Amino acid sequence: MGLIVLVFLGLIVSVLLMISFIKKKESHTQILLKVSLTETATVFFILVSLLILYHDIPHTNFIISKLFLSGMVIISFFVFDLTVKMPRFEVKKRGAFNILNGIIHTAGIAAVLTFTYDFTWNTLTGFKFLSYMAGNISANRIITSIFLLVMPAVCIIIAAVKFIIEKSKIYRQQIIFYILTAVAMLSLFSVIYYITLLFSWMAVVMPLGYIFFIYFANSSFSSTVIYDKKQVGLAVLRFVTFILIFAVAAGFFASI
Repeated sequence: MGLIVLVFLGLIVSVLLMISFIKKKESHTQILLKVSLTETATVFFILVSLLILYHDIPHTNFIISKLFLSGMVIISFFVFDLTVKMPRFEVKKRGAFNILNGIIHTAGIAAVLTFTYDFTWNTLTGFKFLSYMAGNISANRIITSIFLLVMPAVCIIIAAVKFIIEKSKIYRQQIIFYILTAVAMLSLFSVIYYITLLFSWMAVVMPLGYIFFIYFANSSFSSTVIYDKKQVGLAVLRFVTFILIFAVAAGFFASI
């Protein structure tokens, strides 16, 4: 029950964050709105999946589990798109990139639909994604590794290259804030990814990490004042504190 409450609270935050982007007209908020819409839908499907397990409703969760796994792949699609377009968000034809991005993430959704088949819970194994095996590794673990670990790492590399070649100080600052946000997201996903080997329930809260990404990515691209090093340090401290508060809240609600 505690986990259901945590995910429900995450859904409320996701909805409020999504609403905050609807009336904004900045170019970066249009892409973040797409990320936020998909993240909200994904968290909603996770909540529905948990309620199905809680009430022991048979023969329905296999559909919902595919939906929220597909949602995480679609979020990755929009984050990759955001990374390539930032910080100027100019309207350009990016035919080759769009094709590549589409192929990678369409293949990811196809893999979810083909190789994963349920999300279950029992007292012995806890929460578990059921999927086909590729040797000793489950298809689900391969899919989550690619779209929650590898793709964010690729985004960080692309952002770092953009930082090197960018001349504008304000855009360089926005990029470095974005890199810090992406690194924090990747770090959070990495920790959760490995903790799930011991505490399977952590797999359910992983998509909530995108809430932090959306909020701080928006803050990064909304900044129009060049800060000194002390101000940047304080911003990083606030960010780390925010992450720690989430970690404590997650542990508390999951222990109820």
